[in-house]
Order: sequence, then structure tokens, then C-alpha cells
Amino acid sequence: MYSPKPSTNVVIGAPRRPRTTRPRVVDAPETHLDWLLQQATSPLLVLDRGGMIRRLSSSAGDLLGYATSDLAATRLSHLVFPPDVAAMSALIGGAQHDPGALIECRLRHRDGHWLTVELGVSQLRTRDGGSDLLATLHDVTKWKAVEEQLTVQAFHDPLTGLPNRALFVERLARALGRRRYHARGAAVVYLDLDDFKIVNDSLGHVEGDNLLRQVAVRLGEAVRPGDTAARLGGDEFALLLDDVDEDSAVSVGTRAMAALSRPFELTEHAVRIGATVGIALSSSTRPDAVDMLRAADIAMYSAKAAGKGRVRVFEPSMHHEAAERLRLGVDIKGAVERGEFVLHYQPLVDLASGEVTGLEALLRWGHPELGLISPAEFIPLAESTGLIIPIGEFVL
Repeated sequence: MYSPKPSTNVVIGAPRRPRTTRPRVVDAPETHLDWLLQQATSPLLVLDRGGMIRRLSSSAGDLLGYATSDLAATRLSHLVFPPDVAAMSALIGGAQHDPGALIECRLRHRDGHWLTVELGVSQLRTRDGGSDLLATLHDVTKWKAVEEQLTVQAFHDPLTGLPNRALFVERLARALGRRRYHARGAAVVYLDLDDFKIVNDSLGHVEGDNLLRQVAVRLGEAVRPGDTAARLGGDEFALLLDDVDEDSAVSVGTRAMAALSRPFELTEHAVRIGATVGIALSSSTRPDAVDMLRAADIAMYSAKAAGKGRVRVFEPSMHHEAAERLRLGVDIKGAVERGEFVLHYQPLVDLASGEVTGLEALLRWGHPELGLISPAEFIPLAESTGLIIPIGEFVL
């Protein structure tokens, strides 16, 4: 349904479309009105107070695909898209009190397709005391198509066609706003593909894009009608589930993870990747969409740190773990230059003879504040930041 007032939504980058300007009250003797309709290049309709078309300009007939005689004595509502009729009737009924109002509505062309027009109505005063209305039509069909195309581009991922992060956060915020109407809450299922970088590095980005498109299809099949699957960027995806509890959210997350564990058929290869899943449930401590998405992200990283291909639900203690990982991620970048890594040598002993047959080199990070840190804690950080290479060179 269209609002009786023109929309104020703005799409960044959209071309500015021309707006309809018209007089609020037109004084037109009958002979002058006939001349005006004959000469008008803009589509004009003369309506009675009930919305019946009494006269129209030839340009209005051309716009709608009719001869002017075909539309005389036709109700305008018969040409209007049914959901827009109420707004049109309100515009006509309020012409005397709000003569500057404009609406967008859809009119049916003679060949059956719909035109989007800006419709404005002015009072028409004639010397014989008539009280007709003068309606102006401004075709904005092509502008609406451009706006819709730009909206799709702004809120959807161009590779997969899924909603992007901006649209996902917007829908999540709406879902959180509806919580009081649902017995259960909303959930975010955050998925990170396992070993996707290997596919890109070994098979190329074209095959990587092919894989991402297939991932999008499988995730769309894994969610319920009304839920949202989105690509947040890179190899990270998210599902928005509304009116669910923890068991239901874990069930969907497990089902999505299983769907991504099946082989993907690429151009010349079948590959397996899998995914790691983090889940955050709405609560009074996470009322904000961005906070909830961050919590699901933290749960995903916690699951990945424990081993790929698993599901974890966010717990408050994970915030501390994430903060520690962030701190170590910052500290490790200068640890090589500062000489903080040390090797401990563990002997290998032949049990039969008791002789030392070799040594195993064990790497430790001698953090200046935290003491010796196990490789299990810092090796994943080193791998994710690329520092594993200079660390490996140090060990050798």
C-alpha cells in the first residue's frame, strides 16, 4: 500500500527523478479547458468528485494506450492496481483540504502491464460553478526500476544474491523488536567455511566463487520459510532464525553444517570443505542486533579454536576468551622481533638401552606478562596472521 505522501526514502547513488509540479487550484472556463487538454504535453485527467473520468488529454490516452473516447465515463479506480485504490480515493477525497498532496500508484496500460505514476489532484473551478478535479499523471516507471535495482545492489551480495550484512542487521533488528510478540526469541547462526582458502589457492578464484554460490543455495534450503540466509563477506555466512529456542537453533545450525559437509561439484573437481558454527540467542543482555551478531561471531571462533566442524552456543565467558585472543593477536606481531620465542629440547630415549637417540624441539612463547604460552594457544594465531612463516624460520 502506498502512503498518501510521497516516500522520503533515499537510495545513495540513485539518479534524482523529476517531481511533479502543478497548481493547487485551476480556473478554467470550459472553452479554455478544452484548449488546455488539446495542447497539454503532460497527461491530464478531468475527474468528477467520485473519480469518474470526464475528459482527458491526448497525452494521457497515449500514456495508457487508449483513445481519449475509450476512457471517457470510466472510473479511474478501474485502472488502478487494487492495493493502491484506497490511497487514490483518499487523495481525491482530500483534494480540497490537502491540495498539494501527491501519491505514487500503479495504473494498468491497455496491453496489461503496470505503469508507476505520480498522481496529483487539484480543484478545478469553472465559470458555471462546477467542482471537478484536475488530475496530473507523471510516469516514473523507469525511475522506480532504477531505484529498485540500486536497492538490490545496496542490500544484496552480488555473487550469491543473498542479503548482505547491512540487510541482515536490519532484519535482525526488526526481529528483536518483535520479540515481545513471540513466545521464543531470535537466533543468529554464524557459519565460517573450513579450508575455503585451500580451494581458492589451489583451484583459483573462479572455482572459489562457484563454490560460494553453491553454499548459498544449500543454506537457503536449510532454513525455514521466513528465515534469512545472508553472506556477510568472504567465506562467512549467517542465518537469522525468528521465534526459536536454543534446541531449535542448534538443530538448524547442525543441519546447515551437515549440508555443507557434502561434496561440492566444481568444474573439474569434487571438493569437501565443511563449516564451523557459532550461535547467539536473543536475551535482555544482547538487545542490539550488532551485539548479537558479534556474540555469534565470538561463539564461532571459540568453536574453531576447539576444532573445526562443530557447533557452539555463545556463553558470557567467551567474551573474556575473545579479549585474550585479541590481546595475543596484537602481541604476537612483535614477538619474533623481540625474541620472545624459545625452544625447549626433550630427549628421545631408547627404552631398551637407555641411550638418548634424539631430541624433540618444543616451541614456547615467553610472553613478558603471561609467562610461557603453549603452542596450542598461539599457533592458530600465528597461522591466521601469516606469522607462522617467520616463526618456522626461527625454529629451523
